[in-house]
Amino acid sequence: MHDPKKIQTNNERKSDITEESETANKSLSNKLSDKGEEAEEDSPDDYEENESNDDYGSSGEKYGWYNGFSDDAIDDAFEGDPDATWNVD
Repeated sequence: MHDPKKIQTNNERKSDITEESETANKSLSNKLSDKGEEAEEDSPDDYEENESNDDYGSSGEKYGWYNGFSDDAIDDAFEGDPDATWNVD
């Protein structure tokens, strides 16, 4: 049988989890700052210089525009399986 003094409410559990998460985040942040590292942020210019999406979604050669989807959409969203598009409205 459970000891009523040891039973936590949902709110107490959520509070414990939140505190643990905050502690872990602070610890990681401190480790990164100790090493002099910071998270890199991508700027929109990085994408313009390195990648071109001008032709994304413009080909249906591979799957024949199966269910109206481009080859890129089928490869990316449906993991290359055109049959997975059957119930998409």
